Amino acid sequence: MITTAEDAVTVADEFLSSHYRYRLPVSAKREEDFWRVVFDVGALKSCNLTLKLDADSGRAVDFNLPSTVPEGETAGKVRRHVIHSRRYFDRALLALEKRDAWESGKLIWRSVEQAFLGAAISHGYTVTNKQDLRTFVRRMSDGPDGKRLFSGFIVASHGEGFQATDPEPYDIEERLPDARWALNRAFALLSPELADSMQAPGQPNTSQIAE
Repeated sequence: MITTAEDAVTVADEFLSSHYRYRLPVSAKREEDFWRVVFDVGALKSCNLTLKLDADSGRAVDFNLPSTVPEGETAGKVRRHVIHSRRYFDRALLALEKRDAWESGKLIWRSVEQAFLGAAISHGYTVTNKQDLRTFVRRMSDGPDGKRLFSGFIVASHGEGFQATDPEPYDIEERLPDARWALNRAFALLSPELADSMQAPGQPNTSQIAE
């Protein structure tokens, strides 16, 4: 039984958790035998939805779930970025095995860059240059892991500067955990439906890259 607005928000949030990664409660109002709960599910752009919950059973009896999943050409772009990201990362590890630190660092950055480009596009964010991408990552860095997310992105971006240095393999090995974590976090920013679709036969697996 739902007796308070807080209870209504909790029930609605649990229901929406399998559909949306980003959920911000807007309002919860009792209407006779029902609770009408409004959530914003847009990560970067406001996208409100309304759930009608039965006050006695807590069951969702009326709802309209707006899609935040890119379709058509946009979804294709996201998939291509994810494919490129995973390929770059695999090549980076091979280069590191060969003790080619410069090549490995460059490929790690390209991998992380492609992953976040895919995440940005999937959320409708336009990226035209590196500063746009940096801004997107900063905006997605809210929460307890936000500092680590942005730090991992910056660490990976240092790979671009390796042309002016003479890195050693241990330099890359020190950066690898943070860069790998940022890469996995970028994959996690994809909407659940889109991530699931990429794990179908013939599509790249977006599950976490092993630590």
